[in-house]
Amino acid sequence: KHTRFEAVHPNILKGEAVHNGQERIYNTPAPDFVISTILLKTGETYAHTSTAPEIWIVQSGKGKASGSAELELSRGATVFAAYGEAYTITAAEELVVFKASIP
Repeated sequence: KHTRFEAVHPNILKGEAVHNGQERIYNTPAPDFVISTILLKTGETYAHTSTAPEIWIVQSGKGKASGSAELELSRGATVFAAYGEAYTITAAEELVVFKASIP
């Protein structure tokens, strides 16, 4: 009933670079959802305090997240960061993390 088989031109989101270019935020049409990518080179550290609950999915690489706990990060790992959590992510090797949150 809701499926249409029509050609469309996709709207490819370019994202907005923040945190010295370490994070790229992709605003979505949904007012209560935003996704971003955190890209770190070996040895780099990303520091942030969450302004909303966050869910992370590690796409590739290895590293460590430090906040109220320390967690090893590797491909496939998922992390929940609560509102107000101050944390750092340090890359042991090139690290790609997808982060979903509320804008």
